[in-house]
Amino acid sequence: MTVKQLYCLGFLFAILILNSCSTQVVTDPKRKWALLMANQSYTSKDRLQNPIADAKKVAVALQKAGFTSFIYNDLSSKANMEKALHYFFSQVDDDDTVWIYYAGHGVQENGKNYLLPTQAQMSSQTLSDQALPAQAIMQKMSNRKGVNIMVLDTCRSPSPRRTPTHDLVEVGGGNVLIVFSTASGQKSPEGQPGEGSPLAKYLVGGLHQLPWVPLEDLFQQVGTQVRDEYSKQPKYQDSFVYVYGWTGKRFCLSRCLDSQNITITP
Repeated sequence: MTVKQLYCLGFLFAILILNSCSTQVVTDPKRKWALLMANQSYTSKDRLQNPIADAKKVAVALQKAGFTSFIYNDLSSKANMEKALHYFFSQVDDDDTVWIYYAGHGVQENGKNYLLPTQAQMSSQTLSDQALPAQAIMQKMSNRKGVNIMVLDTCRSPSPRRTPTHDLVEVGGGNVLIVFSTASGQKSPEGQPGEGSPLAKYLVGGLHQLPWVPLEDLFQQVGTQVRDEYSKQPKYQDSFVYVYGWTGKRFCLSRCLDSQNITITP
């Protein structure tokens, strides 16, 4: 066999290897999507300082974990929030992983939960027409086959006019993990301007440092950190992280690892 023939055979062999490798690439058909809504420039309620910055930090952490993120800031009306929600879910397949993060004001009225757009009025006659029901999001998520996570990082500062109803009740779904930034009916510390809310701050840290632990354990760690920071402040003694429901399966942001086989070094 001549040198030229050997060269041709080697070239063909290389092509076959490349083609074989290209056909054996394994891709995960399940995608990960995140919708982040941050409202802070309120016109009829206390303006907030951190939601937009918090949402950006959470989005960056989720993007590093493989999520495609959609971020909406200062949604002024219920219609705008519904449009953002509709567009987001139009991009999502039924078995994809979905993470929704909301930072802003939230209220309860007559047993229903609402997320407030920035120009919502607090009149009891018009609240249901102007604010987005949190249950509407949960209904969209609970009907899906994929993993669903909703984090409500809400400031619940009571209004003198509506103090008895200013909280978000505990709700949960079969395959929806729901996280609240504080207990029902309690205030939630927003944190210092630029520092971020306690939930957002420790959540971002957990997303970066603990992507290989089950999500419920990650939030338990986040809750412990929030409790350690705020438990000594009387007005925030109930401002812990509350988790309801579950994802329906063992879920980690990256490949789940057995913690017994892991050694963590400084």
